[in-house]
Amino acid sequence: AYDVDGKRLTDFPASRTQQAKAKPIYKNFKGFKGDLRKLKSYSQFPAEARRFVAALEESIGAKCALVSMGKSRDETLILDKKFSWLK
Repeated sequence: AYDVDGKRLTDFPASRTQQAKAKPIYKNFKGFKGDLRKLKSYSQFPAEARRFVAALEESIGAKCALVSMGKSRDETLILDKKFSWLK
């Protein structure tokens, strides 16, 4: 989201004038420690990581199908069974 002249916009403005005034609105999240790459189930995630994913889902208006913690397939958790063929 962006703030332009006190108004909250959910999309980046198309107008160059508004773009120059646009200030991003940030959300802060509590951090977490540990290497998530070795986790094999979403329930093993730290509560703070699960809260971050839930906030992302709320923000985009859709459920996350995958959570990737690294570049290899074994560092990806499949949250939606429709994507189980990726394993």
